[in-house]
Amino acid sequence: MAIIIGAGTTVGGFFAGSCITSVNWSFNPNVQRIYCLGGWTPDEEKTIRKPTYSLSLTLYSSGLTPIYDTSPDTSCVTTNQVQVSVNPASCGGSVDPFDYDDWVIASYGYNKDDPQNPAQESWSLQRWAYTGGGTSIPGIVAPDYIIRGISEGSVSVEVEPESGIVFSGITDIGSQGSVSAGAVGRSDETKSGVVIQVGGSDWVYGHSGSGSVSMPYTPLWM
Repeated sequence: MAIIIGAGTTVGGFFAGSCITSVNWSFNPNVQRIYCLGGWTPDEEKTIRKPTYSLSLTLYSSGLTPIYDTSPDTSCVTTNQVQVSVNPASCGGSVDPFDYDDWVIASYGYNKDDPQNPAQESWSLQRWAYTGGGTSIPGIVAPDYIIRGISEGSVSVEVEPESGIVFSGITDIGSQGSVSAGAVGRSDETKSGVVIQVGGSDWVYGHSGSGSVSMPYTPLWM
């Protein structure tokens, strides 16, 4: 176990210059072991490994946050990727920094709970890895291509202009509301549709609402 000190931890690359409030990362070996009848020991030569890294960040909106094109891919080429580096300040144990240039954005969120408070963006990223924990793993083949499908999302109509969520084509409007006895409720309209860009959001005083977008990916081994 290691203690990570936030005041000394830095994030660079795609998110350099942003006011980041939190960052989380993880590694999943994604192992599928192959067993045969007559034994309890998996066949290592046939063990399937498709490891991935995950990274999530929360940052304050400022109008200067990064912008990412989420348009669907139309040919067999790897989708647009971003470089992100994290340098943790640790004590009581070592935590290796990492710096990769093959992250894809898997989801984006915008949230502004209070009309007077600043808004926040949340970003979730993923990459298909060769290694785990800095140690080489035999038998891993990285995807030849990573293809992005059609991204869809929704956002409160009130905050759409500053949410950083850009729609393309026809959108649909929904609504929802709630209130309970002795409390104050609210009613919201929500716009949903195909999204072609996220990021670069801002906060505008007097508005509140939220939005989210998910980006589907298909890794291809040729």
